[in-house]
Amino acid sequence: MLLFWAKCQDAGAWFSKTRTHASIAGVLLVLCFGPGQCSSESFAQPSFAPPLDKVTELGLKYRVIAALGDRLPCEPQLSTLVERARKEFPEIKKDRVAFHVILEHLGLKKAVKFSDDEKLLVYRDYRELNAIHFAPSGDKYRVTFGPPLECRQYASPREVFIDRQGRVGGGTESVHHDVSPPLRELGDREQPQSAPTPIAKISLPYLRYRLLSHFGQAGVCGPPVIGADEKLRQIRAFAEIEQDSATLNAVLSHLGLEGRQELSDEQKLAVFQEYETLRAIDLELLASKYAFSMNVLMPERSGTSFGKSGDRVHGLVDRQGRISVLRRNPIVLACPK
Repeated sequence: MLLFWAKCQDAGAWFSKTRTHASIAGVLLVLCFGPGQCSSESFAQPSFAPPLDKVTELGLKYRVIAALGDRLPCEPQLSTLVERARKEFPEIKKDRVAFHVILEHLGLKKAVKFSDDEKLLVYRDYRELNAIHFAPSGDKYRVTFGPPLECRQYASPREVFIDRQGRVGGGTESVHHDVSPPLRELGDREQPQSAPTPIAKISLPYLRYRLLSHFGQAGVCGPPVIGADEKLRQIRAFAEIEQDSATLNAVLSHLGLEGRQELSDEQKLAVFQEYETLRAIDLELLASKYAFSMNVLMPERSGTSFGKSGDRVHGLVDRQGRISVLRRNPIVLACPK
């Protein structure tokens, strides 16, 4: 109350300095002393995003990276950065706050001596965190991307924002619609046959199967309902999968179909679904090992109304299939219904 009295006194004194505003000063004082007029809400300030301490800022940056699929796509191939990671690792360690946050995130907090693979993971995260920039925008922060990474592809009509609770969202994005021809021009047209689904080749299928064997059922979302059109699309995709002979042979062996000259449509569907499961495992070469990330279903846990329970598992695997888990984060696999 004393604070509001002071505000009213200051306002009254200022207006009283001029004869023409004396009556206004009286009105202001009456308003201030009127019932319920000088509540704290009368002086409420508009909400704004306060400055962030470094630990909070780094945590929010990791939320942005997670929202973009665990990696910034503008990052070059990690295997090309080994020498740079070795050279800059001592400098990264000097940034003590960032270094410890990164170790905590990567599951390397207990590490004493770091391998080249681990240095490369730390170096990648350090670069990505420094490439994300926050600018206050109302009660949120607008997210931009820049040096040391070349992230120009993020320039788009859709802006990215994050709040202090780590909720990532975007602004409005314009949608361009194709203009349909007039009905009179449609007539009885023959529908063009859809092209086979493009299938990217999968590297190291034997390591992917090693991971599946170790962790169990992978969490992969497929179409909620496989209708006739979707089934036909998957069957036609077999022609593309055949071009990846190493992976196809591994899949056929896993399904007990090796040596078959012809596959039925149902068998081709099984091959497609197995191929999609292998492709859902992220595998990237580091210095000598491979970093992997995959969703693993945990059937012993009860799911939720939103989806099935599982873990997002991150770790390292060498060419002999020896696996070391760095961290496991509980997730809910919410697939389209």
